[in-house]
Amino acid sequence: LAFGRQLLEFSEITVSLMSLFQVILGDFDYSSLHKVNRVLAPLIFVSFVVLMFFIMLNMILAVVMKTYEQVHTDLQGVAKNEVTGMSLMRQRTKEFIHLLTA
Repeated sequence: LAFGRQLLEFSEITVSLMSLFQVILGDFDYSSLHKVNRVLAPLIFVSFVVLMFFIMLNMILAVVMKTYEQVHTDLQGVAKNEVTGMSLMRQRTKEFIHLLTA
């Protein structure tokens, strides 16, 4: 609505969506937006980029948290002393000493 009459990239809804997708990927022509409207262009552009940044960050965090949850549930069945580093090192040292003395 803001740039559709002056710019071909925002003349139709499908072309606008493709242009916004290109902005997300980093392939955009900001100077043409700035030429059309010097006040509204930075406001809309920066708000869109910030909004997309937080949406993408939220998606990445959701994947990381889901993976953490799966690993956490998998490790609940394992004894705590097997998971900690010191007890695992003690166990491996005892096994190694047992192999040397046998």
